[in-house]
Amino acid sequence: MLEDVVRSKGVCFIRIISDNAPVLYPKVTLGTIVRTHQWFPKRTNTASYALFDPKTWTVRLSSNKDAAGLALIGVEAVKMPDVLKVEGLRSGKVARRATNSTLNIRVDYQNNEGEYVHSVLYHEGVYTKGRSFVLPWGTKRAPDEIVEVENLNDCNLDVAAHQPEEFNGRVLISFELQNVGVGVKQNFQLTKGTSTGVDEMPESGEWSVDNLSGRPATVYNLSGQRLPHLVKGINIVRNHNGSAHKVYIK
Repeated sequence: MLEDVVRSKGVCFIRIISDNAPVLYPKVTLGTIVRTHQWFPKRTNTASYALFDPKTWTVRLSSNKDAAGLALIGVEAVKMPDVLKVEGLRSGKVARRATNSTLNIRVDYQNNEGEYVHSVLYHEGVYTKGRSFVLPWGTKRAPDEIVEVENLNDCNLDVAAHQPEEFNGRVLISFELQNVGVGVKQNFQLTKGTSTGVDEMPESGEWSVDNLSGRPATVYNLSGQRLPHLVKGINIVRNHNGSAHKVYIK
């Protein structure tokens, strides 16, 4: 039973899922979620949406039928790993249509006084420094650092490397898609990463699983030869969306 009070002009979001519903993304244990943040423009003006699944640490963004739409969601958490691995799946074409056009992931850092004092924004080319929209949470100002990565669908966010002095361990990770065109859908899943960008697993002879679909991924050695399963040393793992990453077996 819902015992809280929804304030005037507030929104209560309830999601009902069958226990037997198929799972697209595997369950992920990462940090401890403190709260989630959602912000929407006036709903009669936009069809875009943003959703977060805490069980799988998966974010779903979409412009839907709104070319200029804004999809925005944030996750406030503690006890996060030093490096976060991002794997994504995208459909539709992301286009730079105006100054505010962007697809990005942003990390805000909180200090010992409980204030967000520093932020780092990651993008893959669709971002303009002069954009006018500012996040309604975190530092509530433009990012302090801007990092361009080759591929947001396959990258590592080095959280520890950018933390400010007196960092208290709480971060606010935001996912934003704005004014990029009609029909863009973007999914992100966060897992624990490594500073080298190479995942470490304990044993060889295991199957590598695509985090996005839960199905076995394709494995190769460094020479490009396909392997039946993970072997000792460095393996190249290709996911079903075409992205690839390295897995190291001790």
